[in-house]
Amino acid sequence: MPATAHVEVESDGAGRNRRSALTEVAIKAAKPTPTSYKLWDKNGLHLLATPAGSKLWRWGYRFAGKEKLMAFGAYPLIALRQVREAHEDARRLLAAGTDPMEARKTAKVEQRLAAQNSFAAVAKLWWASWKSARSDSWTSLTSSGSRRWSWRTHAPHPDLQFLAQSA
Repeated sequence: MPATAHVEVESDGAGRNRRSALTEVAIKAAKPTPTSYKLWDKNGLHLLATPAGSKLWRWGYRFAGKEKLMAFGAYPLIALRQVREAHEDARRLLAAGTDPMEARKTAKVEQRLAAQNSFAAVAKLWWASWKSARSDSWTSLTSSGSRRWSWRTHAPHPDLQFLAQSA
């Protein structure tokens, strides 16, 4: 099935053709073919339909003179409305001069650091270093006490940031 079979073209009244926005009906109707094809939405956002039956959200853009392709996830896990919101957020970042993929990487690193700075993470680091300084017989007698500690508190604690970085 050729990719153009899935693209509706409208005239804007000035003699220019433009693609109409993608719909849930068109997405659900997309079937696997021997080759991958794209269902276009607006502003470079498209759904890549693969021969295996996957439907993947992608956005092609340029940053610093280079073409980039940003992935937003798979349909139906990421619905059309959700991907359009994420796409608009990414376009705003691009308009402000920020690479959206780099911003996403930075956010993931910050989340990982926040998890490392939680009380539970720092307490586990302390317990491991404290326990290693004790004898094996003493550690085996008292290790059951460590199980009574609550390791479920994962809220980041800003005062503990230097501890996690020094470990």
